[in-house]
Amino acid sequence: MMRAMPPSWADLSLRRQVMERTARELTRRLCGRDFTASFRFLSRDDAPALHELSVRATRSTPAFGAVLSLDERQMDRYWRALGDTLLADQESFVVALVDGAHLLSVASLGSPAFPGAGNAICLLWHLLGGIGPAGLFRYLRAIHDYERLLSLPGHESASTIRLIWLYADPDERGRGAGTRMCTFLVELCHDLGFARIQGAVDAADVRLNRFYERLGARHGRRSRMSGIEVVETIRLLTEGTGVGPG
Repeated sequence: MMRAMPPSWADLSLRRQVMERTARELTRRLCGRDFTASFRFLSRDDAPALHELSVRATRSTPAFGAVLSLDERQMDRYWRALGDTLLADQESFVVALVDGAHLLSVASLGSPAFPGAGNAICLLWHLLGGIGPAGLFRYLRAIHDYERLLSLPGHESASTIRLIWLYADPDERGRGAGTRMCTFLVELCHDLGFARIQGAVDAADVRLNRFYERLGARHGRRSRMSGIEVVETIRLLTEGTGVGPG
């Protein structure tokens, strides 16, 4: 049985205060005259822009669809359904590094309780209509493998937040948007009271794995999703990581 989540996450009002404070502080620290952008948490009004970037990221990174065993058309429907769920559920959030209306990079995170029961039903219903019964079966099989890979004991699960997706505008790669986003996430999740960020990465993507290693992540267990080897990636959040009060 999962234990209580960190107070700064469980209390929605306190969570919002921490998130907004960290966004202001890290925007000042990481974005300046040579990189005019800011961190912003997305709302339902941002669903079209989130969907558009997600589709573009899939086209430039075929592994996104391969790991879920979905083709490009099905991924379009998947992103629409998942985006709506991420933006509505209390156990998740989506943050973007933005330059005006332009999303430079996006990260979606959630507790192990994501999605809540009601939103899970809505997600599956929309996926059934969007990708069909066969596509939904393949998706559920992949998610089963994902959950098995990332399973943790109750006390560890309650102090863990999952990095669900992280990607940048394909035209912005190499400009530091991904690195800034990861730095932001480490500080934010520490300030929210979590002990670790956990995710799953394509084991064959050497460049991506080295990117996470440079940012302090370590690799753990391995499994397969849709025939593709994936590796658990963990970033421990130690004392002194957060931005502190202010």
